Amino acid sequence: MIKRRRMMPMVPVWMLIAAAGVMLTTSLYARQGVVTTRDGQRYEGEITEKSDSIVVNIRGVETVIDRANIANLAYSETLEKQFADRLAKLAPDDVQGRIALSRWAFDQKQYDKAREACDLALNIDPNNKEAHEMLALIRGQIRMEQAKGRGNETVTTPAADTPRAAASSARVLSPGDVNSIRLYELNATDKTSIRFENDVKKRFVEFKNRQYAQFNKLRPVEQALDILGNGDAKMINDVKVMGDPSAMLDFRKTILPVMLNSCATVNCHGNAAAGGVQFVTPAASDADAYTNFYLLTQWGKGVGSEGGGFFGGSSERKMIERGQGERSLLANYMLPKNLAEIPHPTVAGYDLVFRSKDDPRYKQLLNWMNLSLKSPPPDYGIDFAVPKPGNASTQPAGK
Repeated sequence: MIKRRRMMPMVPVWMLIAAAGVMLTTSLYARQGVVTTRDGQRYEGEITEKSDSIVVNIRGVETVIDRANIANLAYSETLEKQFADRLAKLAPDDVQGRIALSRWAFDQKQYDKAREACDLALNIDPNNKEAHEMLALIRGQIRMEQAKGRGNETVTTPAADTPRAAASSARVLSPGDVNSIRLYELNATDKTSIRFENDVKKRFVEFKNRQYAQFNKLRPVEQALDILGNGDAKMINDVKVMGDPSAMLDFRKTILPVMLNSCATVNCHGNAAAGGVQFVTPAASDADAYTNFYLLTQWGKGVGSEGGGFFGGSSERKMIERGQGERSLLANYMLPKNLAEIPHPTVAGYDLVFRSKDDPRYKQLLNWMNLSLKSPPPDYGIDFAVPKPGNASTQPAGK
């Protein structure tokens, strides 16, 4: 049985004083928590336990619930401890365990914890469809909860919750362009295979007046880099990188999935009509993925006076800032506005990607820009017409 009552102030002064003492004593034992009844009702507020009932104070309204009707009682600090304990028991690579933990926290209406668990799952497997669907559900619920406090304001469905865009008909890079990026982003420590065409190794050593036997002792990747740095254009074109160098492998495995699921949706950068640069979605092929990477290298924005010239003036920030990832538009646009140096332009339906600078995916993004990519930016020698956006939020770098 559940009874509700409101406290009535029309009582003698001496009774008020006595009641205040009782209330003060009672409040010392009140704790924030959640009560779930056997018929499925849920009450969240300050809880005071009595011998045969539980009193839940919700913004001044007390609800008395018989203990016999209680299915579950959980205090807020208990929920946090349960979350921490369950997380600690999971193996470091247990994606499904973290998704299950996210669902448990969601059912407890602990949406921040649910998102935390989901983020941890995506940190292990950025392409996990189930985790992305769970994250979209959490974001939608958070926005609904926020809307309750804003009356009848219109709440736009977040971009991450919209259906993925259909395959784009946008022009993509050629196989030669893809090879150029692979070659110029190649590092000596990479282990990808190299194919040398048209007897280019022999042509190169003759051109440089070297001993072929000594050159041939080098690893293929080292040979490719030597030709890149010291050969002519025809020689460089005959060096084919058959797989992704580590920087591009990191991009396709870690950076691109987050970007596409957060930014390249139908209502955002997955649709030319939505304005801004249009990414290629879904990025199913090498050409798709490398086109998206190339677009990021080409787009930038003037951000005002930062002493950029001799007399100050406009200073450009690029989507990718090699060696200075914290300054990049890409990193800033994915942060909450209060943490971003350059916040994402106000767009209906856009939801932040990273909750804080401690988000593992934010750190991965910075490490990729600062440590994996070549610096300074290479000239890939690509002739590709970068689409002009429908708004001024970004502009082609150097255009």
